[in-house]
Amino acid sequence: MFRRNKPEAAAQTPSTTSDTKEGGKGRPTPTRREAEAAAKARAKVPRTRKEIAAAQRQARGDTSQKVRAALKGGDPKYLPARDAGPVKAFLRDLVDSRFSFVELRLDAARLLPVMSTPTADVSVRVAWADDAPGIAEVQVAAWQTAYADLLPAEALAGLSVEQFSAGWHASLSNPEDARNRVLVALERNRIVGFAITSPAGDPDCDPVVDGEVAELTVLPGERRQGHGSRLQQAAVDTLVADRFTRAVTWLASADDVLREFLTAGGWAPDGAHRELDLYGDGSVTVKQIRLHTALA
Repeated sequence: MFRRNKPEAAAQTPSTTSDTKEGGKGRPTPTRREAEAAAKARAKVPRTRKEIAAAQRQARGDTSQKVRAALKGGDPKYLPARDAGPVKAFLRDLVDSRFSFVELRLDAARLLPVMSTPTADVSVRVAWADDAPGIAEVQVAAWQTAYADLLPAEALAGLSVEQFSAGWHASLSNPEDARNRVLVALERNRIVGFAITSPAGDPDCDPVVDGEVAELTVLPGERRQGHGSRLQQAAVDTLVADRFTRAVTWLASADDVLREFLTAGGWAPDGAHRELDLYGDGSVTVKQIRLHTALA
């Protein structure tokens, strides 16, 4: 029968496809040495002590920023242990919602001109180099009381106000760090106490974000007059102004009075402890614990 023949395959056009796989990498395979070098560059593992410390600071800083952001957002998961729980949440809501008669006086206070100077006889300010003798007197008197049961009477009696004063004058005239600060509590013009704030010096602390109250001392005869509370608040305000986010302080483990005072102000033990060797031969030692607090 009649049918149309199919065209022969003689006229077939040659294939234009390439032997290269579609989606190929288009580059030579790296050598083992090149691959290892690239992997090390990506990892960027810190190798020197300086690099390790920098990486640890960066990690702590990132963690602190994450915690602060979570707290600002109201996430209770990041609250300190002493502030967690439904009871503390209820107390916070109660305090925030309560009304105070002081609110009625705010508008009136804004309208009243300041007609008189402050009449308070007590205050706290930054220390000057000329305050060195007064600070030395407070320190010697406080040490003679604090170490009466640890050091011989002749050793305590030999503490020299003049020597302490010279050291304080040199320290106040030329501090080693711009964030080393000394605050003095005054009753009229007389120094009755002092506090020292600085970057934290413990190996497990970050001196960028961790501050320290290295000393908080009040004359024994001037205690329970509010000087310690004013010094503590001024020290915390100073650390906040210096951009620290946490504060630590050391105290003798047997000093229950100071521990109770600081605990009432929001401080709590962080588990660190140490033992001071006063003479260097192990004959007289002082056990200390460390307290810390978060800075708003």
